[in-house]
Amino acid sequence: MGRYAGWIAAHAGISGGGDVILIPEIPFRYEAICAKILEREREGKHFTLVVVAEGAREQGKDYVTAGAMEKNREARLGGVGAVVAAEIQNRTGKETRVCVLGHLQRGGAPTSFDRLLCTRFGACAVQLIAEEKYGYMVALKPPDTVAVKISDAIGRLRTVPPNGDIVQTARAWGSISAIRRGYFPARQGGKQSQEDLRQEDILGKEGVARALHRRARNAGIASGLCSFRLSSVRHSHRRLPPHSNLSRPKT
Repeated sequence: MGRYAGWIAAHAGISGGGDVILIPEIPFRYEAICAKILEREREGKHFTLVVVAEGAREQGKDYVTAGAMEKNREARLGGVGAVVAAEIQNRTGKETRVCVLGHLQRGGAPTSFDRLLCTRFGACAVQLIAEEKYGYMVALKPPDTVAVKISDAIGRLRTVPPNGDIVQTARAWGSISAIRRGYFPARQGGKQSQEDLRQEDILGKEGVARALHRRARNAGIASGLCSFRLSSVRHSHRRLPPHSNLSRPKT
């Protein structure tokens, strides 16, 4: 899954502790992926979890397909995980294994949030029928469930914003396309943007953010504090001194 949009791969990769996340919106480079793997090796981490969306593709290349395109149909994508794994093994010499989740990712026991949400959706849908309000779908717009025209919902493709919160969170954690110090893919014209350089400088040189990223037991706390410090710098807030209790991790 994830032909044109990498929402599932991005969310699952961040939540599941993916070390490298490849999504369609950000074409990847094998040099960056292998550099991330070797960096982890130097840190004593002899494994790397790579999350690959179905539509992920290498820079300058097309999608990986599972077979010939049928007439009047889009090409069936598949096999990109195996291609990436083989290339990583060839370049690094490390053994790689591929696990294609397929329909498995659609399973799992529902959480309390899932149960409540589907109940709210059902109640709202029945209310729309009672009001003879057809051609609408039910959507969650926190904190409410709302009616949205189906034509509005399917009229455009909603992709992961390259500069959005999800990608910024993954970058702070060092996951999306192996983005870490020295591995930022150029966004425009083959050059890094000022914002990229600024974030790279902060995450690369700030011992506090680096220590939080590597040592904090709770990944959410580490990523949250890194994002907090980035936000503070962007908005010119007073930076915490290195000896501050908040910025100094306990060893």
